[in-house]
Amino acid sequence: MQKKVLPHKKYFSLLYGELFIYLTTKITHFMKKNLLLRLYLIMIALLSLQSCQQDILQEQETYHNTSAFLLTSKRISLDEAKHKLQLLSKIEQVEHKFKTFAKSDAQGKMVNYANGVSIDTDNVIYIENGANFHTYTFTIKRANAPETAPLENLLLIPETDGSYKEFLVTYNLTAQEKEKVKNGEPVDTKGKTTITELAKGSFNSGGQLAKMSCNWQEETIWVECSDKVHNASNVETWHKCKAETPPGVYTIITGGCTIEQPETIDYPGGPGSGTGTGPGGSDNTDPGIPPNDCTSVATDPTQVGLVSSTGCNIGVPTQPNMPPEDNPCNQITNNVAKAKEIMNETKVVAKLTSIQPNIATDTVEKGFNFGKTKSGAYETSGTYTGTLTGLSNMPVTESTFTVNGSFHSHPTLNAYECISVADLYAFYTAHQSNIHFSTLFVLGATGSVYNLSITDPVKFSTFTGSYPENTYSNTAEGIWKEATDIGKDFEDVQKKFEKQGKTEDEAFALAQAYVLKKYDIGITISKQDSSGDFKPIFVKETKDPTDSNKTNYEQTQDCNL
Repeated sequence: MQKKVLPHKKYFSLLYGELFIYLTTKITHFMKKNLLLRLYLIMIALLSLQSCQQDILQEQETYHNTSAFLLTSKRISLDEAKHKLQLLSKIEQVEHKFKTFAKSDAQGKMVNYANGVSIDTDNVIYIENGANFHTYTFTIKRANAPETAPLENLLLIPETDGSYKEFLVTYNLTAQEKEKVKNGEPVDTKGKTTITELAKGSFNSGGQLAKMSCNWQEETIWVECSDKVHNASNVETWHKCKAETPPGVYTIITGGCTIEQPETIDYPGGPGSGTGTGPGGSDNTDPGIPPNDCTSVATDPTQVGLVSSTGCNIGVPTQPNMPPEDNPCNQITNNVAKAKEIMNETKVVAKLTSIQPNIATDTVEKGFNFGKTKSGAYETSGTYTGTLTGLSNMPVTESTFTVNGSFHSHPTLNAYECISVADLYAFYTAHQSNIHFSTLFVLGATGSVYNLSITDPVKFSTFTGSYPENTYSNTAEGIWKEATDIGKDFEDVQKKFEKQGKTEDEAFALAQAYVLKKYDIGITISKQDSSGDFKPIFVKETKDPTDSNKTNYEQTQDCNL
């Protein structure tokens, strides 16, 4: 694409050119008689040529520092997204797709995405290119992924009807490059990217994908800051940039695919390959490289996958998203603050007022769901009634609002007031069926309120897969089976806390908290105090100073996860 010459250089270019013409006209008739004039003319021509050459070099140097794009990028949570309502259902659909989705990695080994996959909705990259086009990029987390595993992102791009296309974008990065991404430093992803569309209708009942004929290209675009000071030439000083729009580096995805006959596919892991209709859509039957080697970015959904009038690919912007690893203690702080907020919601308070006074004399468990409507207002369900030992008939979704969690009671003074083992597994099942279901409250007969919240969904999934409920849970009593390793640990800690003077309920809660930590389950118990705040329950484990074969346990306020 032709670049404009900077004004001062254009001026000097014209000056030299005009001088050349003038002198040529005036001294031509002297040239044959004066060799010196010939030399002057040659020198002027060379100066003119040098000026033009400098203009061309300037164009080449600034191509990747262009400010022609209106790209801006920021990190947000899903709750902050402008298009949250559309995204919620899309993310849920994608997670369900991953349960039956497998692909080969860069070494040709099959990757089972159903094994503890989750989509991080707390750290989302939101990119805009002007007022009418945007993309969302989410981090995909997999349980037990090795350090050498590629970075996997979910890219959502808008369609003309307001829905979103979803893509799995895989980056084969080095350990050093991953660290840069975590730290927010720019990384050139050219030649290191694999794109797979999770295409509508491409999944059949056998878990297969329709075969695609694809031609992907990706380009790295460097965008200078709005002050035109920081760009690709001075990355090391980007942290000093104070411009309204900071500099950035973007991966621009162009190309497309055509659908062929359905069959099982082993996806190649090398750079530049992919599946799905791609940004170009299935209508792009000839997504070859256009005549001019250039790339632009769509400014509205109708442009995606096209080739501009100047022969440029019109692509989709994204950035590799690999946020720093979450500190579980920070997550717990957020979770307990959220629990207090929920308890103070008007609709929730009204439901609690109708249930809590009668828990000590109730002979059945009672519960209700809560969540938010499309307008963002809190809402609650009707009251569900179960049996003395369970509430299996309470659904995990409601027709009038998105369920974010539930409350249920543990009736009679004979029941443990804390979260039971059955509650733990039921919580996981609810979260798997509804990814928005992220917290659980238990109401005790003495007025106590316990909360169970997720700090790491991948670890939670890994635990339930490694320690299945039918092997480890005594469902009749809501405790761990005594013959299992978990059951033995639980009983040992519970008895030691009872010897310290703790009540049965207190010792039960502490033993449960100990198990959650030791087995790295990815969830945390907290209890509401007299001021309405929720306090996480942690257990400190130390060796007995008088006998190295004995272990002491004590409750602590310090997060030790």
